[in-house]
Amino acid sequence: IRLDANNLEAYLGRASVYAELKNDSRAIADYQRVLALDPNVAKAHIELGQFFLRQGTIEAAQLHYEKAIQIDPNLAQAHAVLGAIYSEHGEQDRAIESYRHAIALHPEHAEVLNNLAWLYAENGIHLDEALKLAEKAVSIYPHPVHLDTLAWVYYKQGEYRLAEATIRKALGFDP
Repeated sequence: IRLDANNLEAYLGRASVYAELKNDSRAIADYQRVLALDPNVAKAHIELGQFFLRQGTIEAAQLHYEKAIQIDPNLAQAHAVLGAIYSEHGEQDRAIESYRHAIALHPEHAEVLNNLAWLYAENGIHLDEALKLAEKAVSIYPHPVHLDTLAWVYYKQGEYRLAEATIRKALGFDP
């Protein structure tokens, strides 16, 4: 950086080191420097989005993830995070769209499959698709949270015995 103050790769590298060292303020400063030099570096937007999420500055995180997707629409994790942000803010249509993009890019991402299944079940919509998504999430990673979602979908479909059996299975993992 001393030899070339405009070296994006050097700033990105140093920011990663600062992030590993948990020196957030310096990492953020370096990622912001990268974006000052070139606002179209998706990695810098993703990293800043993660920092802002951890700090609870959701609006700033959302802006950075949205910018990253504008730069590179194939960032599955950015779509997934935006889905969660939109869902949290009650923007269900945007959340569904983001989760669907993430799944199209990464069809085996159990957490995103689960999140979309939960969103559908919670809103009582697309319950057949919710069931498929929840079953696939459980088959990929039989985590209690995924089993809970599958039980919720069964419940919403009126399949109370299946719902009870599934939630009992989840409780067997984590009472």
